[in-house]
Amino acid sequence: MPSPTRNNNGNNNKNRSGRGRGGRGRNRGRNSAGRGGIGQKSSSNPSSNHLNNTGNKQADESVLIDFMPYMRQQHPEATSIFQTHGEDEIFFVEVAREFLQRQKEQTTGKTATTYSSETKKEPTFLNKMKRLSVEHDETLIASKQTRGVTAPIQRSPPRSPSISENETSKTIIKPAATQQTKTAHNTGFSVIQQQNTRIGHMVPITASSLPLQLQQSFVGRPNPHHSSVLRPAAPGLLTKQQKSNLPEQQRTNSQIVPLSVTDNTVPVAEKSIAKEPTMVKPRIAYQPKRIWTRLDQQPGRLFANDVPAGGDILHLRPRQELIAKWILPLKYLRQHIAKKSPETNTQNVAMRTILEDLTVGLFRRGCPENSSNASIISKQILCSPDENRDDYPFSIDQRSDAIYGTVPFYAPRTPGHVIFRLYWQDDPVETLATGPTLFVRVAEEDFEPTLRFILSNFKSRKGSATSLSSLNALSTVLEQFAFKSLSMHPSHRRAGNPWDGAGRAAWGCICESRKVLGLCATEHIRGKEKFEIIEEEVHELQQEIEQFTSEEKNEDEEKTEKKAEDKEEINKAKEEKERIEKIEEEVKNETVEEKDDVNVDVEKNVVVVVDDDEKNDVNDKKNEVDNDKNDQENDEDENEKTETEGEEAEENSTHSEDSIKNKLKEKMHILMGGRASNERKWKDAQTAFANILKVIVSNPYLSLLFRRELIAKIRLEFELWSPLMDSFAPSPFNSDSDSLCVNFNDFPHHVNQSHHKKCFKKRQKMEEEGLGFVPDETPLERTLFKGNNNQLMDSGAVHTFNSLSTAMGKLYEEKYMVSDRVLGQREMVRSYIERVVAKCDSFPQGTRVMIFGSSANGFGSSTSDLDMCLQMPVDVKLPGEKDDPTGAAAMAELANLLEQNQMQNVNTSRLTARIPIIMFHCPRPMAQDGEGEGEEELMECDLSFMNPLAVLNTSLLLSYSRVHPITRVLAAIIKRWAKARDINNPSKHTLSSYGYILMLLHFLTYHRRTGNGLITSVDTKQTSRNILTTFPLLPNLQWVDSDWLRASQNTPYVEVNNIPPKLMKHPLEVNVIVNSHYHRVKDQHDLMEIQKRFPSQDLSLAILLASFFRYYAFEFDYKHHVVSLHSTIKGGLMEREVKAEIHGWRVYSSVLAIEDPFETFYDIAHVVKGGNFHRLRNELAMAYTKIITAVKKSDPSLNGMDLINLICEPFKKEEKEEKG
Repeated sequence: MPSPTRNNNGNNNKNRSGRGRGGRGRNRGRNSAGRGGIGQKSSSNPSSNHLNNTGNKQADESVLIDFMPYMRQQHPEATSIFQTHGEDEIFFVEVAREFLQRQKEQTTGKTATTYSSETKKEPTFLNKMKRLSVEHDETLIASKQTRGVTAPIQRSPPRSPSISENETSKTIIKPAATQQTKTAHNTGFSVIQQQNTRIGHMVPITASSLPLQLQQSFVGRPNPHHSSVLRPAAPGLLTKQQKSNLPEQQRTNSQIVPLSVTDNTVPVAEKSIAKEPTMVKPRIAYQPKRIWTRLDQQPGRLFANDVPAGGDILHLRPRQELIAKWILPLKYLRQHIAKKSPETNTQNVAMRTILEDLTVGLFRRGCPENSSNASIISKQILCSPDENRDDYPFSIDQRSDAIYGTVPFYAPRTPGHVIFRLYWQDDPVETLATGPTLFVRVAEEDFEPTLRFILSNFKSRKGSATSLSSLNALSTVLEQFAFKSLSMHPSHRRAGNPWDGAGRAAWGCICESRKVLGLCATEHIRGKEKFEIIEEEVHELQQEIEQFTSEEKNEDEEKTEKKAEDKEEINKAKEEKERIEKIEEEVKNETVEEKDDVNVDVEKNVVVVVDDDEKNDVNDKKNEVDNDKNDQENDEDENEKTETEGEEAEENSTHSEDSIKNKLKEKMHILMGGRASNERKWKDAQTAFANILKVIVSNPYLSLLFRRELIAKIRLEFELWSPLMDSFAPSPFNSDSDSLCVNFNDFPHHVNQSHHKKCFKKRQKMEEEGLGFVPDETPLERTLFKGNNNQLMDSGAVHTFNSLSTAMGKLYEEKYMVSDRVLGQREMVRSYIERVVAKCDSFPQGTRVMIFGSSANGFGSSTSDLDMCLQMPVDVKLPGEKDDPTGAAAMAELANLLEQNQMQNVNTSRLTARIPIIMFHCPRPMAQDGEGEGEEELMECDLSFMNPLAVLNTSLLLSYSRVHPITRVLAAIIKRWAKARDINNPSKHTLSSYGYILMLLHFLTYHRRTGNGLITSVDTKQTSRNILTTFPLLPNLQWVDSDWLRASQNTPYVEVNNIPPKLMKHPLEVNVIVNSHYHRVKDQHDLMEIQKRFPSQDLSLAILLASFFRYYAFEFDYKHHVVSLHSTIKGGLMEREVKAEIHGWRVYSSVLAIEDPFETFYDIAHVVKGGNFHRLRNELAMAYTKIITAVKKSDPSLNGMDLINLICEPFKKEEKEEKG
């Protein structure tokens, strides 16, 4: 047998299915041929049955096209599938795909069964969905039965035991005589691995076989890029088999967790109780793509080159060798095999059977899922049948009750952060272990090979033709291009440039990037045309509905008229009936009289002759009465028939109208979502290409790769880019005016200043039309200083800034400063409510009332509502907690007591919330003494039950406001601006006041003085002789070293490597721990010491305000970073990839994200969606533009208050419509 060939990644992976990204294997990477090699694409879903002729999974569009003929033929099963699942597009496509596969098998003779309703086999996908629906119903029933009962504790997988270095009495596992033995290779230690090692018969191994790092603790010191605060577990969905293995009480929980064990040493995992759905129709519960994302949740451990997870970042070069070392406790493996096969005796299971699907994958940091398709490269521990290689070595340590092994890798060829993950191939939701963060950086000698690798990806069109991954990789590589030696610097260029090859490769990548942008533009145009057709269909449907509405209106009018006519006819008929009855009565009376006369005459023997005319008159009257009765009965029958026909017609009309309305709703959903997605993809493509241009014009080292005239043209092209609109303006040099892309060949060969002015005007025109104003990005330095020496300030600019600063301070004192009188009133109300609570028997003695929120954090005003919460003594519970776990009943009793104690307008509508709240009005103390001019007689109050995190946040913000009083002034002006511009209402998907305060605190803790009156972001690379320039404007109270505050005043600013632990239980999330540490200002002396180190007298309020607007409008990178108080000088800005890796935040997003300082898993800005975020950023840019425009004018008569009013100009609906 020939030896296995080594692929480009250096791994023995011949014919590896769905693996590596480089090399000539049959199937590689993300469903495509290997990078640098040609291979056959494998199915993205191994379990999928419906494949095309090439073995690939059929596209959704092809499924719909192939399914339509069966619909036209009215195929019974196809019609049933469409009627049952047509509303859910994803569900429908999967079921239709399996239906087509069965039809294909029948026509090709793969199956002898013919279609019939009796022998029809249920599709696999439907079986799965029905099983999940049944499980959902069982969970719902169980949750109803156990409501009010404390849920059983779910336990997380067992942690790996520490392997001590003193374990010396260990031996090598002996292979059986009849078993095949495989020797480990490419590892740092010697082990023998067996195929049929049984869990129940494990022999210890020697300590020498363990690497030094594996003999030590599995967890190193936490990394600043990996937060050490414990995070909540993500919810999941149990399969039917998994659920059947759980005890009865645990089946109500929908989270994927390991089986519970009796060992108390197993750490507890977080869970979320399944809530009762409001819809009657069963729905598949939300299942996350990845759980157990935190190290404390994971059962195993994973090392990279002996570096543990949570340690320092490991820096690598492209293609550098890597050894992934993994460890799993045997206790977890026993649980895992028992969960998969409940009937199996775990003592008799072969180790190969257990490790069959165990996989180590290398992923981009923050990748949202674990799977071979999502990974850069993944490798199973054991050799699969379609591979020709040895198993990767593993061994068992019985004393530590763990199994460990190694897997060789190579670092990716493209730069960026990557990470190892250990998971099961057949169930990739669970993350068994996570390795350390690996950072791949392109060195000088790797620059040209990396560029050629990216160029080959461009030309091979790997994946989608419009994929942006290669564009992002190119911008990263060009950004990292730099020189260490002077001989390689562009200023020392010599004949025979060694970088010519790299330059040609780089220019080839840029040309290919333009082609990708052109393809994206073509796709965008097609999408627009498609949605224009849908829009016309929507318009036609709307017209049909309007026609129905008008017809209904006409019908209503006709019905009204008909009712009036019918009423009139009824009245006439009634009168006619009365007339007929009167005639009948007269005829009857006349007949009786005639009879009496005849009798009388007979008795007298007198014969009376009656006139014939009189007899005829009587008969005529009788006939007339009979005819009228018949006509009346016929009219009634016709009316009943007409009414029945009208009701049937109305019912059919209503049914038709409902069908059109449902179709309109569906079309509108497709139109709105599809159009937004189409625009977003086009903007993302332009942003990726603009990042490449930005790097070229900003990196001076790239002048060695490109000619000057090319860089000048690229700089001219970049002039057309508008970051606020995420779009390029139309080129003034394009021959095709309708083209969405800039034609680089139409640019002038020799670029001068007039060309830049043309591009600048084009961009201004586009921004004026799209934004309603022209943003001004001019830095403050260029407006404040004359010339470039940064020594002589412009007097007019100084006057404008001083005037604005004075107006800000005065406005704060008049409108927002809270007087001692108001503080005293709030304290009196708090004390009174606390005495009322003491009278309530539902709460234990010693329960306190705490003020939190804007009334106590220093960032409120005199008109702020009074937010209070109850705080019970430590380790004391409610008397009736078993029957009232949320405290709602106790709060209801307290509400009655408040009403009895002069509280007005008591509102208990929010007692059913997660935190029960009572809203009421309290009579304002001292309201009648005549000193409080303009005070309202009633004070709005909210009283919540047990909200300790809100009190903790209030305490932190109060400390910041005391350290730097200018923060209060800035916060007041920013909140005034946000409210005026209608971007301060979370119910309308805009940011809350708390979010703006966190943005301000991040801005102040991550900026420093420049020494010339201005400020800049913290940059540890730049140093200065002035010690104050290394200090942030505001100390980070969660990261500042408390020992530094006690050192001498000239000691440089110091932050801790890790936040000291001060742990508390989360009041709402089950088994979630929060680190409540921050430097608490103990007394006035402590406060004065901090203020001495962070003075504020030399800071201009106006410059700080303008810098705040500019930072978040033009400087902050929302795509890669999040706003966080855990951004430190040493660790840098908090990266979005880190939040995605640990907490599952969206990694491919460019909207605002704000991390809560204590609940670090919570995004304060999650309510701000894409459209509102762009509007928020535009408002920030507009505010800065107004300030910088006023400074440029330097009008001596300009009033600072007028400028504040201009910035805080109220937002009008007409303005919103124009921008929309």
